[in-house]
Parts: sequence; structure tokens; C-alpha cells
Amino acid sequence: MVLADGKERNVEALTTTVNLNVEGKIVRVKFIALPEAKGNRTLLGTNFLQAAAIVLNIQNGTWHFSENPHKQFSFYKNPSDVKENLPTISSHKVTSPETIPVALPETSVPVILREDEGKHLTSKQRDKFNSLLKEFETCFHPGGDPTPFIEYRIQTGNNLPVSEPPYRMTPAKKELLKKELESLLAEGIIEECESPYASPVVLVPKPNGSIRLCIDYRKLNATTIPDTYPLPRMDDLLRLIMRLNRQSLCLQ
Repeated sequence: MVLADGKERNVEALTTTVNLNVEGKIVRVKFIALPEAKGNRTLLGTNFLQAAAIVLNIQNGTWHFSENPHKQFSFYKNPSDVKENLPTISSHKVTSPETIPVALPETSVPVILREDEGKHLTSKQRDKFNSLLKEFETCFHPGGDPTPFIEYRIQTGNNLPVSEPPYRMTPAKKELLKKELESLLAEGIIEECESPYASPVVLVPKPNGSIRLCIDYRKLNATTIPDTYPLPRMDDLLRLIMRLNRQSLCLQ
């Protein structure tokens, strides 16, 4: 393999995937570890910048996430100022040093409340909440493949495929859309495909200045055969919960 110094060497290597917390954003990064190397620091390259959707401004010494360009972060002037708090990675010895082995079991950062979250909770309530998060940790695991338990098909009957041209955008919005799509592709949320269906993209501004990528599916929805189920009456539901002290909401 070719190391950072540009020289090709035959060395033993291990690989694993780690979830990194970058300013509250979880980024899955594949690492290559060299057991025989001593005193080396961890190197994060362009693949990490792409996966995290990080945009560097070298001239100003700042960086930001592509999905939120209005929130800027400053470069660390002295790398020694960065406090290291990394999870422990367990691995097995590689028996074939000629090639990079299959990735080891993935490690992840425990799902618990951050210091800036749940400030209104008591210490006992916070511990109970963290225990609940830990119990259902797999439900909150970032990234990964789509669920294999449910497959859904949109029934359009005998209607022809809906194909609409994209809406016009300013050059600035086109650049924002490009960065957002690159970020979604890097995180594996979307993938490229060829299809007779096409619906236009709409960029909706958020209150914090960032954008929300939306798709105008109105014409597709007009040709879709809906699933019809008997739903409870809203007034009956409100009557049932009117005496409750606490309510749990799911806002979409």
C-alpha cells in the first residue's frame, strides 16, 4: 500500500468504521490502522471532508457544513489545544498483510444526551432517559442500509410516468443544491438512478438561514392510488387526551 509519504510498502493493516462526532454531526468514517506504526497521529483526508460535507475557507481560517453555510467554525491554531476523547477500537490481527482485510466490526459513539441537551431534567430523570436511549440504541444508529423489513410500492395504475422539467434557479441556489446533493450522496441517503419519473426540486429556507431540500410530487400524487384505511375521528382523540398532564407528539 502507498502511505502518506508517497512510498509503497508491504505492511500489516487493519480497518474499521467509526462514528465521529463533529460539532454535533455524526459522520461515519472508515479508518486504516497500522499496528507496527508508532507515535502516528490520525489523518483525516478528503474522503472525510466529503462524507462530512465540510467546506473549507482557507483564506479566513474557517469552515462550515455545506447544508448550513451561515454557521462558521474557526480553525484550531494549535493542534495540541484539541482534547482527545476517542472511543476505544477493538480489532483482530490480520493474517494477510499483502492486502487490506475485510473491515472489522463497527464501533459507534454511545447514544446519550449531550451536555447542552435536557437541561430542564433532574439528574435522576437524565439517567433514566439515557438508560432508555441505550436500551433502544439500535433505533437511533446513524447511517446504515435501508430497513429490510418493509418494502413499499407506489401504485399508479395504468397512468403514464410523470416527468416534469426542473424549476428555474439562480446560480446561487444551484450551487446550494449541488452541495446538498453531494452531501446526501456521500451519506448514502440518496443514490443515482435512471427512471422515466422526474419531479422538480424546491429549496425551502429554514428559520436559521439554511435550506430544506423538498420535491414537488403534486402531479405524481394525483396519479397515485391511495391506501384507504378507517381513521379515528380527531374530535374523539382530543376528548380522550384532554385530561392528560403530558402528551407525546410526532411532528412531520
